[in-house]
Amino acid sequence: MLEDAYRVSLLSGRSEEAVKLAKRHLSHKPDSPSALLLLATADIAKGDIVSAREYIEALSGMSPPLQKQSIEGVLIPYI
Repeated sequence: MLEDAYRVSLLSGRSEEAVKLAKRHLSHKPDSPSALLLLATADIAKGDIVSAREYIEALSGMSPPLQKQSIEGVLIPYI
């Protein structure tokens, strides 16, 4: 599964590989919260705030309140 692969890559310190796999996963499943969150976080780390905001907006549009709370509490203070 791509989702497992990018998580393992990220945890193993292979962030570029994780981003590539997350983007691939997102192309098949555009509503994947974990892929969107990983990509937003990676963009923030690179300083690409414009791209990060696009992922954050996509996450914000999802219905579970926990996702919105996670976005506001974790990502927004950094942008």
